[in-house]
Amino acid sequence: MPIGMKILRKSSFARKIYGVQILLLLTLIFPDLSLARAVTTEDLLTIRDIKTYEVSPDGKSVAYQIVQADPEANTYKLAWKIMDIFPETDQERQGGRFLADGGEFYLPVFPDGMKVGEFVGTPAAWSPDSRWIAFTRKMDDAVQIWRVDREGGKVVQLTHSTADVENLKFSRDGRLLYFTVGRDRADVEREVNKENREGVLVQDDISPVYSSDVRSIWPTCKASQTSSGYEDLMKSDRHCELRVRILDVTSGKERIVTDKETENYFGNSTAFIETSKDTGQVEEVGKASSVDPKIQFRNVNPEIFKGFAPLSRLEVVVGGRGITCAHEACLGYRGRILRKFWWSPELNKVIFQRRDGSHHSLMALYAWSPETGKLRTIVRGDELLQDCRRREQKMICKEEGWTSPAKLVSIDLATGQKELLVDENPAFREMKFTKIEKLLSDDGMGNTAYGHLVYPANYEKGRAYPLVVVQYRSAGFLRGGTGDEVPIHALVQQGIMVLSFDMTDDLENYARTGDFLEMSAKHWSYLLFDQGTLIALNRILDKLVERGLVDPAHIGITGLSHGASTVEQEILFTDRFAAASAAYISSNPMAYYVHNLSINRKYKNFLFGGKPYVGESAAFSLGLNAGKINTPLLVQAADREFQLSMQNYTLLREAGKPVEMYIFPDAYHVKWQPAQRQAVYKRHIDWFKFWLQGKEDPDPVKQKQYRRWREMRKNLNEDQ
Repeated sequence: MPIGMKILRKSSFARKIYGVQILLLLTLIFPDLSLARAVTTEDLLTIRDIKTYEVSPDGKSVAYQIVQADPEANTYKLAWKIMDIFPETDQERQGGRFLADGGEFYLPVFPDGMKVGEFVGTPAAWSPDSRWIAFTRKMDDAVQIWRVDREGGKVVQLTHSTADVENLKFSRDGRLLYFTVGRDRADVEREVNKENREGVLVQDDISPVYSSDVRSIWPTCKASQTSSGYEDLMKSDRHCELRVRILDVTSGKERIVTDKETENYFGNSTAFIETSKDTGQVEEVGKASSVDPKIQFRNVNPEIFKGFAPLSRLEVVVGGRGITCAHEACLGYRGRILRKFWWSPELNKVIFQRRDGSHHSLMALYAWSPETGKLRTIVRGDELLQDCRRREQKMICKEEGWTSPAKLVSIDLATGQKELLVDENPAFREMKFTKIEKLLSDDGMGNTAYGHLVYPANYEKGRAYPLVVVQYRSAGFLRGGTGDEVPIHALVQQGIMVLSFDMTDDLENYARTGDFLEMSAKHWSYLLFDQGTLIALNRILDKLVERGLVDPAHIGITGLSHGASTVEQEILFTDRFAAASAAYISSNPMAYYVHNLSINRKYKNFLFGGKPYVGESAAFSLGLNAGKINTPLLVQAADREFQLSMQNYTLLREAGKPVEMYIFPDAYHVKWQPAQRQAVYKRHIDWFKFWLQGKEDPDPVKQKQYRRWREMRKNLNEDQ
């Protein structure tokens, strides 16, 4: 045993008080002291994700939901846990205390009737007295409300609704529980069975592919008081409105609500609803916050900025008078740069969150005083802050770093000091990560981009490495890119450099274009014709080659969704990539018809000036230009999307090009099954090691795979 290890084992005092300093010193003195280990694909697959959380009304505890993949069983474990915000002892913050099993895993259906393949967490609400928490969970194919005491114990089912519960809120006295439901399960089952027998009518606004089932599509119900944003994608005969129900917690009886109660329910943004003690009906909403000033991100010029993310400025309305924040940090594109705001009566300031810094690559919280006009930075850095909730002088947020999965932290609004509340993945603190460098870029048209260069293990200065591009968001924990398909921190352990790239956004387009059709057409025009993302990405790659970090002959690229489109355009218009991988390859006439959504056809026609991929626009189709494609291409498609790729795939195969496609059963836009994601992870490592490094895994099970790839390489070399 190394001497340094003996010292650590004997000195508990050193471990407790000077642990980090001692470890750093001993690592320098004793190079053979290796306490950290490298990140593996299994580590990334089995992260305990904090999906949602709720702070108790008394501010003493936080209840949160964790979801963890089990690749072996090909399922997920869901659980609710609790952690004290102000513990009596100075304990190290790790996982909290178990409260309740989270029930069956299920994927949410979005307003257009599609499932994307991502679990978003289930709603929950504390009782006003903070004694117990209610939450939805699926059991026996029904989503109902359950509750558990904050100290744990028996989990009790509260509702027995004939429809799945969507959301829930308490009355302020805690006697009543308001909840929303959509269609009755029996009604949906009856209609689906009928269509299964008679056939499903093909309708212009309901696509049989792209994240949906080849079966009857039933969009989720929406509140009539709010716009769904999907009106053009939904048929009127499929539309439905959420219904509000009330449960008397004491008696267990349920009743329907009045129109006024429904209106107030949807108009209230807090976890509680005011109710009359005499009738139990809604009396008023938001009484506790009626003294707070009105805060808004005000459109600076509605005549010019009519789009989805108008250029806006922070403003407070007090006594009918608007007070505008004049600082540069208070100006930005709403929803894209300016994110959220809160009023802090304790500080008499507006707290707001924004993307900040050069190329909008940082996250910041600011405090602005409408009274004095002064602006103060609370926190500002590379850490991604999400789902923040204000509690008196604290802001509780989910925080991710480049090498740390999401944790719950508390931020002091007066000092900016952070305190760790919950870390469900403490093992990652001890893992060995490689160097990470942030890189900035632009497209020359006013749009910015950035990325993170993750260095390979055992990096040697002066050596040029193979590199893989992972797209297309790069913020927070660098896990696997959009769709979580490329295990970044595990791939670099193979001696391959990774560029995690965050694409450019045409923010001016989002700000000015109010029509969804026009905005979509401009977006695709930017992608296909202006090639903004390609320009910004290639500028980064050019600089990395110039710096001698990257071997220009051994660069790979991956992508899903928007990233898949970038992959197609890159291998169409450049010859710099030695290997590529995409979730689908849909730049072909067949995909135009198979996708079937009328709005998709409309904006494609608007964009191409007619049907796409015919005439001059055929230059933008991968399959129609198969003869000039020489980049080895791996396609790993969902069964609900593979049809979009078939024409391109077939044309590439007929042209003798190196292409291979896998189809994953019961998969969506994002591959939700843990075993499938594990297979995608490992295949990506094999694919890029083979094409970029000439290496093969000796595992006998994989020899058929390598025989196919060697044949591809042989044919490719003969053609060139």
